[in-house]
Amino acid sequence: MKPFESFWTSSNTWRKRHGSPQNRRELFLCVLSDQFTSLLSLNLFYCLFHLPLIFWSAICLINSMSGFESGASNSALGYLDLWLLGMIPCLLLCIPAHYGMALVMRGWSHEDYVPAYSTFWRGLRENWRQGLLTALITGALPAAMWFSYRISSYHEHSGALPVFLALASIALLLWLLSLQVLPSLVVTYDLPFRTCLRNAFLLTLLRLPYFALIEAISLFAVLLYLLFVLLKPDMIAALLIVPILYYTFIGGGLTALLRASFSHWLFDLYLKPTEND
Repeated sequence: MKPFESFWTSSNTWRKRHGSPQNRRELFLCVLSDQFTSLLSLNLFYCLFHLPLIFWSAICLINSMSGFESGASNSALGYLDLWLLGMIPCLLLCIPAHYGMALVMRGWSHEDYVPAYSTFWRGLRENWRQGLLTALITGALPAAMWFSYRISSYHEHSGALPVFLALASIALLLWLLSLQVLPSLVVTYDLPFRTCLRNAFLLTLLRLPYFALIEAISLFAVLLYLLFVLLKPDMIAALLIVPILYYTFIGGGLTALLRASFSHWLFDLYLKPTEND
């Protein structure tokens, strides 16, 4: 507890008002309360790595929607093709940053104060190869699914397509859920990347409902936006301000801290004896 002693002993802290955290949930609230300002600053920096992906997605999806609305379906589908292909280099820029953020949040979720920016760069520098591999898999899976569908749609005999798409969708979903813990595994344990991948999948299968819940909380602003769109479909563009503001100022950092707290709760349950402290 020493690294955070200055926070805890101040006159108006979470710990002084509520006592020592008894579990991971209380510890998460404790750290969030005392690191909130730092989290806001770090979140803005973290967002910079996602700007290419955001702008690319906005350009392609807006053009695709315009194509569908005007009846130019071939043009609209072409923009979707272009979006999925261009998303891969965008992910190569942003996903390695998840490993930098994971190293910062590993410290914070253990009540171990670490300087945010230098720790972020260290996590990115030490794990950029794993980040690039993660980005390639994340970008390649949906692209492969989409182009398989596009190619098969031109053939009459494609009875196996629904089965393939169903299995591929399940694989993609499990992969996206496992990304909640994969960066924390990589920055916490001195293990080969393939072992971290295996452990991430096993943890996902063991605690699948928890992973689904954490993902829903992480996507809170997106789900809220979709709900508003259902209620006010004529404001589909204006309502984008909700997720934009949330993820720009707090959402990315809050999600990283939540996932780190969740990951290390799982590690305490299943992997703690082999943790590399």
